[in-house]
Amino acid sequence: MRKYQLPEFEVGPDLRDQPKDATAYFQFLKGLEKDLQEELSPNDRLAALEIYAVGSRMVGQLNSAELSLKVAIQICERENYPTKLFQNKIRLAHVFQWKKNFDRSNDLFLECEKMLSPEIPPILEAAFWQHKGKNIFDQDFFELSVECFEKALQIRQAIQAPPDQIQSSQFALKIAQARSQS
Repeated sequence: MRKYQLPEFEVGPDLRDQPKDATAYFQFLKGLEKDLQEELSPNDRLAALEIYAVGSRMVGQLNSAELSLKVAIQICERENYPTKLFQNKIRLAHVFQWKKNFDRSNDLFLECEKMLSPEIPPILEAAFWQHKGKNIFDQDFFELSVECFEKALQIRQAIQAPPDQIQSSQFALKIAQARSQS
């Protein structure tokens, strides 16, 4: 299976991912577009589509991200990948959030919340709460976003998630708490 790694990025005070080097992102995306034109196994196509969608979202190519994730979701449904389906619905909700289509992002987060079960690994459950918190944050419901970030942080700490994920939840929580008090 092919492995892809996004170029470096950071999270701004608006809690949005942003490339450290936009040029590197566009070059990376061009390489992925080339890979996606090849004959790939379902797993390799899914991996390429997922990372392409995330990178496209970060550089503001939201329509490309949306289309890629819709295809990824179709693959997940056809191949019966429930955890990947969950993950890609979160990603698609995140794209709709960035498009400020909150009706659609809220609906997708509700769908994902209904999918939470013991089949969903805790690391993905934490990602759900983190991204749901960002979605709520973008709608200026800062107190509710605090609750989501606290859940994400609690899960990440309990499972000893990678330090960057714990730091991401701590950062988001700090920003949301500050906004909820102003």
